[in-house]
Amino acid sequence: MKKRVIHEEIIYIVALFVVAFGVFLTARANFGVEMVVAPSYILSQKLGISFGDAERIVQAILFIAAIIIIRKFKAGYLFTAVTIYFYGQILRCFEFFLISDHPTNAFLKVFNPEPQQMVLRIILYTVGLLMIAFSIALFFRSYISPQSYELFVLVIAKKWNFAQNKVKYAFDISILIVAVIMAFALFGGLKNGNQWLMGVGTVIAAFVNAPLITIFGRIMDKFFEYKPIFPKAKKHFDY
Repeated sequence: MKKRVIHEEIIYIVALFVVAFGVFLTARANFGVEMVVAPSYILSQKLGISFGDAERIVQAILFIAAIIIIRKFKAGYLFTAVTIYFYGQILRCFEFFLISDHPTNAFLKVFNPEPQQMVLRIILYTVGLLMIAFSIALFFRSYISPQSYELFVLVIAKKWNFAQNKVKYAFDISILIVAVIMAFALFGGLKNGNQWLMGVGTVIAAFVNAPLITIFGRIMDKFFEYKPIFPKAKKHFDY
């Protein structure tokens, strides 16, 4: 079967919106956010800043760590800062337009579930989790610098020739441990008032995220091949 060509730049743009909405949905489900963004979410609750702003802070730290590890720098790496910025802005837009203490219509009520609306919360969490995994599979198939989380995984896997899916799994578990330490250090537990900082959803994501990314990636590779619109630009993003 002939594979369809999909451009890597388009993949990157789609991934930005998908990951931001997926993160938003898991947060609104209130089962505990996806483990990779848990440190950012905890930081936002402690400092009283938006989730998107906290994400930029944490990802900037990870970006610096990735550059230190690979001990080289290319101009293309700076695009990670662009990725972080736009991801944060997209996430802030979802928060601004869809979060409401008193939702006035059925559409807004979907994104502002009551604690007892368990079925709706499970749906939000499941859809969000799948969207996050799918978006990361997309990022891994674009040459443009991804978020710092994916960049960190890519440089570790390439520097020491590790399997990418295994590095992602180890990274997710490590971030989960860091988030637990932060939650207890800053809030004395896993909740901030009635809001879960981490919960069963965080733990589930830590163990299923990497396998889901692999599954989505294999499905995509079966039907698509990936080519850049700007091939000369791709050389500036080699890790």
